[in-house]
Amino acid sequence: ESPLLTQAAIPLLGSAAGLVPAGLAYTFVRRIDPEDTRRAVLAAGLLCFLPVHIYMSAMLNEEMLASMWVSLALFALLRAHGRSDLASAALVGGLGGLALLTKLSGSLVLLASAAVLAIDGLRRREIGPALGRVAVLLTVAGIVGGWFYLHNLVQYGYLYPHGLSVHALMFDM
Repeated sequence: ESPLLTQAAIPLLGSAAGLVPAGLAYTFVRRIDPEDTRRAVLAAGLLCFLPVHIYMSAMLNEEMLASMWVSLALFALLRAHGRSDLASAALVGGLGGLALLTKLSGSLVLLASAAVLAIDGLRRREIGPALGRVAVLLTVAGIVGGWFYLHNLVQYGYLYPHGLSVHALMFDM
């Protein structure tokens, strides 16, 4: 209930969320090269100690949370590589939708994921099923994260809020 507690908890949660991409990097490198633990530790360490990561994780913002959702969506996409099930596409769409709900730039992971699924379908000459996976991915993402932007469009006449007093406060900070 204390504002001071909230001001301490939000950056700590952001920092914890920022550790997820490092853990995913470690896991992915171990999956590619199980024998080279040092390489996996280096991959995780590079993400943990990026100057922007250190800088942003201590601030009151949504950057680390968005980074976590984007990383989870990409990791799910990598794990789904070569699979043709709709559940994998839905999982990527759900995680990408959370990235979109957190920050508009989360739409980039959705576009990239849809492109990967479509290109993979073209490469395999399975265009119909690939387009089905793309449709599932984008539909789930729209339900999870797109509703906010649709609400803004209907309620206020724009997709993304701009010129709000909170933005002016952030610039003053």
